[in-house]
Amino acid sequence: MLVKFYNLAKRTNSTKLPTGTGTETATDLDVYLKDDCSVLAPVIVVEAGLTSRLAFNYAYIPDFQRYYFVNDWTFSGRHWIASLSIDVLGTYKSQIGASSLYVLRSASQSNGRVTDNKYPVIAKPYTYIDGIGNFVGQTWTPGLVYENDSGTDYQVANYFNSNLANGYWYFGILGNNGTGVKWYVTNATGWNQLIGDLYGYNPADMPDISPGIAKQLADPLQYVVSCYWLPTLIHGAILDQTGVDLKFGNYTIRLYYGATFDPVSNINKFHAAFQLRKHPQAASRGVYLNQGPYTRYTVVFPPFGTFELDSSLMIDDSVATCEWWIDYSTGIADLTIKVTNSFMVHTSTMFGVPIRLNQATFDYLGAGAGMVGGILGAAGSLLTGNIPGAIGSAMGAIGSGLDAMTPKISSKGSSGSFIPFHAIAPKLYTDFYEVADEYNTDLGRPLCQVKQISTLSGYVLCEEGDEALNDFATESERDQIRAYLTGGFFYE
Repeated sequence: MLVKFYNLAKRTNSTKLPTGTGTETATDLDVYLKDDCSVLAPVIVVEAGLTSRLAFNYAYIPDFQRYYFVNDWTFSGRHWIASLSIDVLGTYKSQIGASSLYVLRSASQSNGRVTDNKYPVIAKPYTYIDGIGNFVGQTWTPGLVYENDSGTDYQVANYFNSNLANGYWYFGILGNNGTGVKWYVTNATGWNQLIGDLYGYNPADMPDISPGIAKQLADPLQYVVSCYWLPTLIHGAILDQTGVDLKFGNYTIRLYYGATFDPVSNINKFHAAFQLRKHPQAASRGVYLNQGPYTRYTVVFPPFGTFELDSSLMIDDSVATCEWWIDYSTGIADLTIKVTNSFMVHTSTMFGVPIRLNQATFDYLGAGAGMVGGILGAAGSLLTGNIPGAIGSAMGAIGSGLDAMTPKISSKGSSGSFIPFHAIAPKLYTDFYEVADEYNTDLGRPLCQVKQISTLSGYVLCEEGDEALNDFATESERDQIRAYLTGGFFYE
């Protein structure tokens, strides 16, 4: 019986076959089978006359149509005896290559959107802090706030890190003879003048009454229904230096640098954006790393609060758009943060700072006029000092894996404070957790698709391997092939 012998370097779980050239050229030898041997594990005896040890490690028996590994050579009775074992992957390579199987992992093809849990996470996050900005044409410009009016953008000053003197006062006054509430806005100069006039007011028709009693009898503050400080001016509003008249019941006081406005038609929309950093390993390992728990985005957006964004909904997005609407009559604002196809945040908060006119005891602007006390006095005193107590969170050690991560803190916004506009500008905190080095050659990457095996190369791991083989394939051979396909093999 003829047997072809080779010297072949191959893995046990590989379909590699001899090329027939170079060191892989076949050496044909006449052999006979030793008694009581099987087709799957034959023992063959080489004809007498060979005295030097044979070094072949691979064989093909044409009569059996199978490839074999040489397990051992022994010398007995002037004969070399080879113990062989079936190489099912080499023998059935063509049938395996023609099979279409559900491939879990592959070294030659991969799906970067499938999470690869093969490798542990390194217990060292990398954090980046980015400010808010916007696109002017195609150019990213940080630190700007835009107001949108009927589809047109208007650039306004960045009101974060501002101070009290740069803001505006909005208040409503019960109209004369019960005509309803009229709304006014003024700047710091006009507000200081108004405060002085209000608390120095003495009705002209009460000249014979002391100022203190006159003010109690005709207190103009009783007609003020609400008052808020806000950092922005209504788009299109023009503050007239000469002012407008305020009607407090039957009495009139001049508001300099003031204007009236309609709160219903003046709910202004603002927008800005955060640029989204992407995981540093995503380009080489897969975009699945752009989602949690490998990538985490946390937005600190005063006065609305702190929010952790769902990074799984923004894998392909490079920008998160922020839009907020301000109601200038109530001081309430509504915020949405969204990406191309998803809303990430929708929340409301007291955006304006309520002004309590009936307890004016503190001069915020240093102009000598009494203004607001109580809780606002405490807030105002913080404007020149350090602002402690910012919301934060501590990340636990990664430990043995991703389950050791702790969620970040989320919080709802403030209830009307100057602090957000003075000390805490919006920020996007991005945390990246890197994955340990991979070994794609021997372990592959996730594919999770039905593939014809011959279209792949290198390492392959299948979900199942119950493909039909040649009629002469034994059940033992089928079991071995199934074990290799589902345990990982190399298609070469």
